[in-house]
Order: sequence, then C-alpha cells, then structure tokens
Amino acid sequence: MATAQQAGAQRPAALALDHRGLVGRVIVLAKKFVYQAFMKWFMSSLIEQQNAFNRASTQALRDLFERQRDLAKETRRLAAAVERDDSEASGGG
Repeated sequence: MATAQQAGAQRPAALALDHRGLVGRVIVLAKKFVYQAFMKWFMSSLIEQQNAFNRASTQALRDLFERQRDLAKETRRLAAAVERDDSEASGGG
C-alpha cells in the first residue's frame, strides 16, 4: 500500500508540470501553427501598406522641405530687390 500511495503522490507532481496532457498539447501546437501562419499572412499585408505609406510620407516631406527652401530663397531675393528699388526711389542710387 505504501507504494501505491507513493505512486499516487508522484502523479500529481507530473501533472503539475503539464496539465494539458497529450491531446491538449496537440491542440495547443495546432493553435500556435494556425495563429502564426495567419498572422504572417495578415501582418505581411499590413506591413507592406505601412511601408508604402511611410515611403509616400517621406517623399511628401522632402518635397515640402525643398519647396519651403526655394520659397525662402525667393523671398530673400525679392526683399533685396525691394530694398534696392526703395533706395533708388529715395535718391540713394
């Protein structure tokens, strides 16, 4: 009887390590496989969309930066021209 009690005492310890059993482990592995396969497919589409958006946004920001730089340069040129015209009109030149 002592050996039966010892065997019974060892069983719950083994179950405590993995409560699922063989069928449960198979189900968990199947779920993981399906989840990972679906997520790879789903996420690859989202990642490609995000990458396309990032490329377009980056290009738009570059274009805006260049346009702002060109406008600042043109503003300085026009301000200098107005300054020259004002000094010539006031008899300074």
